[in-house]
Amino acid sequence: MRSSASTRSRRSRRLKAVLAFHGVEVPFTHDLAGLADLCATEAATLPSSLAEIDRLTPFGVRLRYGEFDDAPPVARGVALGWAEQAIAWARHALDGAN
Repeated sequence: MRSSASTRSRRSRRLKAVLAFHGVEVPFTHDLAGLADLCATEAATLPSSLAEIDRLTPFGVRLRYGEFDDAPPVARGVALGWAEQAIAWARHALDGAN
């Protein structure tokens, strides 16, 4: 769970960085799907390889607030792969805007 939570946090920061770069007011949220939707409408669409990012949202809520739900587990390698893809996407989105 710890790996998924920190991966969720890294991905959230990447999405928020792209939004802020484009002058979009960044909401205080842990909802990765909501951030991805906001990116798509206001900044840059995420690649299809990151379509399931919302699967990490419950892990951030667990880590920060201690709330638990029945979220299915996410394999460590999958979560880390998503984090690497999110970093690459954010770098491309930020470089392409210059």
